[in-house]
Amino acid sequence: MALYTHHANRKREPLGGRESEGFGAWIEEAALMSAEGRKVLSSRPLGDAIRYISVSAERDYAVVLASWRNLTRDATRRDDFEVGLIAAVMGSRGAARFARDMGYGPGDTCNGGRPMADVAAAYLRSCMTLAAYVGVTPEVVMTCGEDQDKLSALRA
Repeated sequence: MALYTHHANRKREPLGGRESEGFGAWIEEAALMSAEGRKVLSSRPLGDAIRYISVSAERDYAVVLASWRNLTRDATRRDDFEVGLIAAVMGSRGAARFARDMGYGPGDTCNGGRPMADVAAAYLRSCMTLAAYVGVTPEVVMTCGEDQDKLSALRA
């Protein structure tokens, strides 16, 4: 599975140390919308993939929002924040690839638990978040695959 690594000559703040205009408002809105969506979708049956996705979305956006808010108190955390965005893309894409390699398809659940739809949704969420941070489209992030150097170069 993909893993972000601190390799030799890696510069601090691999995404340039600065967010694109509007990222703060975007992550606030994404976290709010996902929390509202989870409240509505929590009435769905326990095994329903959309319920699973809504819970994961709320968690993922809440984690990014909390990390983002920490930057206002301690700017030295930006490196960890940016590394986390890159690692989320690499890890979620690696998880999706691994599940596909294991033979799981779109309607399957991985080992009888997590729906494959949620695995794919996690990758899309991580791509959308990184894209919003650097100011590109999610499709641009997806073209980088699990390549850490390409993901780090998105700001350029």
